[in-house]
Amino acid sequence: MIIQVAGVHGIDEIDMLASHGVDWVGFPLRLDIHKPDVSESNAKCLMHEVLQRAMTPVLITYVQEANELLDLADELGVDHIQLHGPVSVENCRLIKQNRPKWTIIKSLVVGHPLEPDPLVLADSLQPYVDWFITDTYDPATGASGATGKVHDWNLAAALVKSVNKPVMLAGGLSGHNVAAAIGKTNCAGVDAHSKLEDRYGKKQSNKVSAFVRKARQAALKS
Repeated sequence: MIIQVAGVHGIDEIDMLASHGVDWVGFPLRLDIHKPDVSESNAKCLMHEVLQRAMTPVLITYVQEANELLDLADELGVDHIQLHGPVSVENCRLIKQNRPKWTIIKSLVVGHPLEPDPLVLADSLQPYVDWFITDTYDPATGASGATGKVHDWNLAAALVKSVNKPVMLAGGLSGHNVAAAIGKTNCAGVDAHSKLEDRYGKKQSNKVSAFVRKARQAALKS
């Protein structure tokens, strides 16, 4: 079970995530709706701090073109890339072709009116990605991620059964529902963002602790 927490503002939050046993730390950059938590230059420094604490930094971005994505990730020095926008199959192929050792995580946004059926899209992308992550579309804001909203876990469960790549589940997860989510979907990873924060957007130690603990316990039972 890989546990990812997305969105940090400084070293204090990174230290806290490490103390609770988080595996991956996501850095949302070049977004379509939300404002980044930190600048790209600060993200580069913080990614180094994540590595120093034996966690893995993950670039989360809505960049769609392969060349722009390659340049951004190379500048940041990161090799785990979460493609959260509607990246074409051809651009996924180019990214993997140019950086075969990178870990490519492709989002499948549930409920987005302009994106293909997630199961159909996953089938076409499988040769060029290493993970899939399901997330939730919010029609009220147009956001595809960091919405704090849960989607239909039946779709994620079907995805786990239909693809030969690990699947991470995101969308409205917290310590209150992550065990049920893992039990329902048999996913290989979970991601949380907004449900672990206070009203100012800062990660809360007690919420992170509960999320990680419940996820680990559920993984042992699945």
